[in-house]
This record gives sequence, structure tokens and C-alpha cells, in this order.
Amino acid sequence: MLQLDAGGGFNVGKLSAYLSGFVGINNRTNGYSEELRLGLEAGLGLFDQRLWLSGRLNIVESFKNGETAETITSTSLFANNSEFTTLGIEANLYVTKNIGLSAGVAGALRGEIIAAAPSYSVGVFYDMNK
Repeated sequence: MLQLDAGGGFNVGKLSAYLSGFVGINNRTNGYSEELRLGLEAGLGLFDQRLWLSGRLNIVESFKNGETAETITSTSLFANNSEFTTLGIEANLYVTKNIGLSAGVAGALRGEIIAAAPSYSVGVFYDMNK
């Protein structure tokens, strides 16, 4: 995959925030279609940056230049010609200076040849920069 990412931090009043995005081309082989991938993420730090709220938008568009459904059978994660648009939100809460908890949910706004059920995540993180 050839991908360009850009992002940066800034302030919204007295709050810390960030915005990042990417655009990429996924060069797939063995009869799979290449894909255009786009993404945008924004976040805001609250309560002296102990709580971070973020939102993500991800888009995958197939060039539909690979084998067609008539010649192959695939319904896996690596299905050919799948396309989707997802929107997700996440919260990250620091419980100590370096350790925190995260929770998120994401769902498909649109999907072709892909399961479109919501996904949920929970986790523990360690911030090595502090």
C-alpha cells in the first residue's frame, strides 16, 4: 500500500485537539482489485487531557479491476471488490499518568460485499511518551 498521512495538533480555546487524515492506494495482486483508501480522524482532550474523545471516518473504494464474482468465491475479510464507509467514536481515559482505558464503537454507513455489523472495542493502553 502506498499511503500519505498528515495531521497535527492545535487548540480549541483552552482545549487540546488534533486532526489527521490519509489517502492511499492498496495495490493488490493475484486477481484482487486495487483500492482507494481515505480516512479522517479528529480528537479533543478534556479535563486537563485526562479524557480524549475522537471520531473516525474510513472509506474504501474498489477500482473493480480484479476478477469478478463469477470467477471466484470469496466472502472473507479479503473479499474482492468490497467497498465500505465506516464511522466510529472512541473514548480514552487516563487512570494514571501513563495507563488508561479505552472504549469505542464503529459501524458501516455503507457496504458492498462485506459484513456491516457494528464493532465494539475495549482496551487498556500504556502511554510511553509521558
